Amino acid sequence: MKAYIVIVAFLTLSFGKIKLTEKQADKRKHGLEKTDEGDVYNIIGKIGFKSGEEFSYEGDVEPLIKAGLIAEKSDDSADSDDRKPDEIMSAILEDLRSKKDKDLYKLAQSFGIDCNKKSRVDLINELAARIYSDKKFDKIVEDLEALGDDELLTKAGEVGILAGDLNHDDLILAIAEKISEAVK
Repeated sequence: MKAYIVIVAFLTLSFGKIKLTEKQADKRKHGLEKTDEGDVYNIIGKIGFKSGEEFSYEGDVEPLIKAGLIAEKSDDSADSDDRKPDEIMSAILEDLRSKKDKDLYKLAQSFGIDCNKKSRVDLINELAARIYSDKKFDKIVEDLEALGDDELLTKAGEVGILAGDLNHDDLILAIAEKISEAVK
């Protein structure tokens, strides 16, 4: 199986064989069927991935690559956790600069970016900022998911969120959104 990274805001898959981490599979268990191959699953329903998420897939993905929805992850690319922020941004910029205009515009539209009256350079820079911001948001969510319930409630209070009727996942997203806004 080859490894891929999602480069659009959101990607939906509905068939095929996929390799996921336990955490990824748990979030998508409604659309997966476990195989006897460890962390490999058959996709039996629609499952989604956000920009920057990685997975391994067995099957024909050429149409997804040509449409600019995913990119093959090269063997020499390190996990984003192991790279410095400027290295991550450089990799994003390099990938965007290599895209054809039509693929760049499709990607920008998937992020809700208006492409009119923007130079290619401005469009690339705005896309890179959005993609990098999404990666930072995902890291914040990942860090919050590692907290215990009491720590999570404390963090909610620190950023001014009343947990109230929010379920665990919604609370994490609300806190992550507040933290992201504060960092901007």
